[in-house]
Amino acid sequence: MADLRDRAILLSASFPSGERGERFKPYDADAVADAVTALVSAVITANGRLVFGGHPTITPLVLRVAADHDARNAVDVYQSDEFRDQITEPTRDLERQGFGRIVATPTVGDLRENLALMRREMIGGSPDLAAALFIGGMEGILDEFDWVGELRPSVPRLPIAAPGGAAAMLSAQGPDGRPLPPEVLGWLRSPRYPLVSAELVRYLAEA
Repeated sequence: MADLRDRAILLSASFPSGERGERFKPYDADAVADAVTALVSAVITANGRLVFGGHPTITPLVLRVAADHDARNAVDVYQSDEFRDQITEPTRDLERQGFGRIVATPTVGDLRENLALMRREMIGGSPDLAAALFIGGMEGILDEFDWVGELRPSVPRLPIAAPGGAAAMLSAQGPDGRPLPPEVLGWLRSPRYPLVSAELVRYLAEA
């Protein structure tokens, strides 16, 4: 059985929507949810941890999977203090029930600067980061992909393409930009999300 040995996986995911989402078509919201659920389940089952930016549409999915697995302290949710009063109840429940913690980052300027600081601390502040996975999303997915490449070039960047959205526009990158094995590239294009997640976690556990 794959064992991530308590290493962290960065999850960068959201649902494209509205006028902004037009740029990122085609996308399938149900497929985004299925892929996120399968990935979180596979990481938790393999003794890994999730690190993510607490997107309000993704947090309930992560909370549900963590609760289903009774996975304590399995999730780090990064939130800028700019949104302190907007932290959703599912996010607060995540911490209250012991499945993870909220990591607050300070406000330093306008929205873009505050989000940049949050992403810098989220990505740079996890020394045991094993990989970054990208699902669905819009501009924020593209930004976080670039941040990982800049701050953690040795961390593989793995966009799951089948649900569409911004992640489907990205090219997978191995550690330090090296090519990934063909089988990994095939998994990233597959819509068989439970199998994809299990195989990716196994690959990362053995890397």
